[in-house]
Amino acid sequence: MERPQDTEDFHRAARSLLEASARVGSNPLYVQGAGGNTSLKIGDVLRVKASGTRLADALVSDVFVDVSLSRVRQGVRDGAADPVAGAGLGAGGLRPSIETTLHALMPHPVVFHVHCVNTLAWAIQPSAAPALAARLDGLAWAMVPYCKPGLDLTRAVAAAVAERPANAPADVVILANHGLIVGGADCAAVEALLDEVAGRLRVAPRPAGNADRARLEEIAAGSGYRPTRRDEAHGLALSPAAVRIAASGSLYPDHVVFLGPGVAVAEDRAALDRVVSASGALPFRPVVLVPGAGVLVPEGLGEAGEEMVAALAMVVARIPDGAGVSCLSAADEQALLNWDAEKYRQSLQTSQTLQPR
Repeated sequence: MERPQDTEDFHRAARSLLEASARVGSNPLYVQGAGGNTSLKIGDVLRVKASGTRLADALVSDVFVDVSLSRVRQGVRDGAADPVAGAGLGAGGLRPSIETTLHALMPHPVVFHVHCVNTLAWAIQPSAAPALAARLDGLAWAMVPYCKPGLDLTRAVAAAVAERPANAPADVVILANHGLIVGGADCAAVEALLDEVAGRLRVAPRPAGNADRARLEEIAAGSGYRPTRRDEAHGLALSPAAVRIAASGSLYPDHVVFLGPGVAVAEDRAALDRVVSASGALPFRPVVLVPGAGVLVPEGLGEAGEEMVAALAMVVARIPDGAGVSCLSAADEQALLNWDAEKYRQSLQTSQTLQPR
């Protein structure tokens, strides 16, 4: 019997998935670092991004894994602790995305999950629902409260999708404090829908001035910190509103996983020394905001971590000055930091993120 992977239709759809994934993954307003994932269903095959890989590399590296769609769905129905276990492995033993169950439960042939900056700027505001309803009017959309990524989130999304008519499932799902899911018949339709949603939710960023690098260097000298290399990331510290919002707490999962919980604020070297001392027993040293000057990061922070700091700055810049924000709880943070699936994803980025001490 011919396998779906051997058919011309599958090869054509799989090529389209690679091309669309690389485009979406190369857009920092949609995806940062190893975040985000995409998938394709044909027959019983679910082709989904592998954990810890980058969508931007889809055309040059193996970043997808094939799993049995029916097996994953059955595992979810049966309440299996890990419905994806044994369902498939990719080249070099790559594991399916931690969001594989989410992709499996969505009814659409193609699904994209991204950490869209403009979506996040709305999704962390507790009073954003009316504005979202106005901006997304005419689309089949739903919003899901924050849940731990993986199976908990899958079940919440499935419930939200099920609330709509069976012949008109939600094609757009806003994930509070997390991101965006879009689904459709093929990659072209999903990519177009992603662009439409991002356009409808677009917010002009708050203008930011220039970092005071001389002051940052002076404060950081010999501390184990340095100024971030990303000019746009300094905006986190260059307005009172940005400092207030960024210092409120952890706003979404990838920040916690790759940068540790929250950020710290230090006005001068004495305050920075207190931050260093207080974080001595922690696996991560926090990103530090120096109000009016810019952002300091641990010297060991690699490129993937720098991307995450810049992403936070882009999100915060799109939140109105007086807006309230919802943050992850301490329990949410610990659930992410102690989760084996996220430890695995983080381990694949070791050379590009903070080194555990």
